Amino acid sequence: MAYELLDNTYLFSDALTIVLKDFEVPLGDSAMYRLNLGELGLSTRNQFVYANNIQLTPKYGRYEFGAIKGEVVDRWEVSQRRLEIQDLNLRLLLSQQAIRAREIRLKDPRLEIFKDKRYPFPFKRPKMPWEELRNMSTYLHLDSVTVLNGYVFYEEHNEGADTTSWFKLDELDATIKPISNDSFLLMQDPELYLNSSAIVMDEALLNFRASIPYTDTSNYHTIEGDVFELPAHALNPIIEKPANIRAMSGNILEVHFRFRADNQISRGKMRMRYNDLKVNLLNPKPQKKRGLGRLVGSGLANTFVLHTDNPKRNRFMRVGRIEFEREHNKGFLVYWIKSIVEGIKSSVGISKKEEKELE
Repeated sequence: MAYELLDNTYLFSDALTIVLKDFEVPLGDSAMYRLNLGELGLSTRNQFVYANNIQLTPKYGRYEFGAIKGEVVDRWEVSQRRLEIQDLNLRLLLSQQAIRAREIRLKDPRLEIFKDKRYPFPFKRPKMPWEELRNMSTYLHLDSVTVLNGYVFYEEHNEGADTTSWFKLDELDATIKPISNDSFLLMQDPELYLNSSAIVMDEALLNFRASIPYTDTSNYHTIEGDVFELPAHALNPIIEKPANIRAMSGNILEVHFRFRADNQISRGKMRMRYNDLKVNLLNPKPQKKRGLGRLVGSGLANTFVLHTDNPKRNRFMRVGRIEFEREHNKGFLVYWIKSIVEGIKSSVGISKKEEKELE
């Protein structure tokens, strides 16, 4: 679908200003969330909409939320100090329920996601966000979305685990453009671009980029990024539960990764420069005897002094391999993170054979 930009003569006035303060947006009695706004303003003269102090709050606690649903579900907590929409075509919105704007700017957004994975996963495959956009019936075109000083905290409780895994981004700045399902634009085979930087795990600078063709029905896309000066132990909340490894010591000097992915699989490479690295391979299962009476428990299975330095003296850098088959009942964020974790494991020298020994 496509819409032509209309002129600035609005239904009521070309100089209308509206301000609403301190109200709750009704979401229905069955909704799992409450939505509150501190202030909402609109100016037809400037084609400008803003909202201050947005709060999306779950009605139920972290573990109660999943129990009510009876399946694995994301529980979101969202706060937003200020949201601005620049050059919003209000007449198009009011007359045709179509959204066209130059920019959405998010200032100090905060997003916390919790997932209790001890319940059954839903059978449906979560769609990629750009796939949802491509198929939605409402017209949408945004030249760009800008995020300033964002915060993201993702946490999950895996089955059989006594602690949670988590991933944190702070001081997040990002630009995403364009966000569109305009049929004329899609005929030109456009791509969505994400360019971002953040502090990861309270320790290091992360640069992250994505290039996503809108019209590829296999959802082919390219992900690449860089991390600098990260203590190895800072990765433990990410890698311990899904990868069964724990970094005991070492310094990661820099990481460069790039992979291509679609609906089925991701493939790529990782170059990780590090020194003095020691990694423990963990056994997620109860204790049992293995060969000559050696006990392998649910704690440390073995201390691997694998490739303690990369590159080793007078050697080429070891290149890690990224290859991960998508779990079709899980979303794109988990897909990306686990692809990167595969690159980490390959970079430090943990083979598939060593992982299978713990199964």
